[in-house]
Amino acid sequence: MRRRVRGLGGQRGALLIEVVIVLTIVTALTAIILVSIGVAQQKSRDTDRITDLNSIRKALSIYMDDRGTFPQGEGFLLGQSNTRSLCENGWSHRCEGRPFMLHVPGGRAKAAGKCEISQDEYVYSQREDGRSYDILFCFEGDIGGYGGGIHTADPFGIR
Repeated sequence: MRRRVRGLGGQRGALLIEVVIVLTIVTALTAIILVSIGVAQQKSRDTDRITDLNSIRKALSIYMDDRGTFPQGEGFLLGQSNTRSLCENGWSHRCEGRPFMLHVPGGRAKAAGKCEISQDEYVYSQREDGRSYDILFCFEGDIGGYGGGIHTADPFGIR
């Protein structure tokens, strides 16, 4: 025979073990939901990175077609005060002449320590005497066939 604890109004209460089981289930469900939200946020940031880099690559392609070379720079952090815009005179804090990209995006939120470079940056370097470039960046996790970690964008795509 089971004994139930009586509450203040004489109502039957739950056994302690039943309360513990319910709390355990609620805690487990909360943990699963929080992990799912974290993964969704990470994938959203990585998708934003792909969008940013494709926009930057298109602007650089137009710049190359117009100027015959990619903009100068070695280790430039894009989207910072001196690389906020891509204009006729290259990377600039303010456009003089024709703009190719008025608002160059900076990096996204940190990638939880998966990369050696600062995870929230896009690092631009001109290559091959202006005939190419690299943009280093970090994916937080697997997305679109790319694994998490450091990757490079160049005139031919994302690697």
